[in-house]
Amino acid sequence: MKLNRVIIVFKNPGRVERENTRFEGSPDFPVEHKKTIDAVRRAVEEMGLACDLIERECMHAGLPADLIATVGGDGTFLIASQFAGEIPMLGINSMPGYSIGFFCRADIDNVHDVLKEIASGKLAPKKLQRIEASIDGVPVKNLALNDILFARNSPAEMSRYVIKVGGESEHQRSSGI
Repeated sequence: MKLNRVIIVFKNPGRVERENTRFEGSPDFPVEHKKTIDAVRRAVEEMGLACDLIERECMHAGLPADLIATVGGDGTFLIASQFAGEIPMLGINSMPGYSIGFFCRADIDNVHDVLKEIASGKLAPKKLQRIEASIDGVPVKNLALNDILFARNSPAEMSRYVIKVGGESEHQRSSGI
């Protein structure tokens, strides 16, 4: 796969530090997260590739890149995936053992090797199925990768909806889907 430009998407380390409630067992999370961001940037630059660092909250569609590398866990990967379009993605778990990284193929220890495998074609992108949804016939703007939650303002209230898959449809009612 030809790589010229990589976008590195990350959760702001300052925000991680302020919101560090999920990782109370690991006081080094902000430090390790920053180290991983720096390691990814260095690995990309050592390969002679251009890169842009973008906070995940600033991610948007239409950014010019050959690869989007997310640094964090599945949350960062899923947020970036909403805007990736056809751009391949690489998830990099910045805190294995503390952060869920189902979609993450790399970490600080192997990111350089994984990037080289991608650039050489030894590691090819895998297409993932996306979920398309519409509300009252109007398509939701972004395709979902993992899940979509439809519920009323109060999740205890009953919702009525129709699920359509291919040519089949089924009326449903529940507290949410």
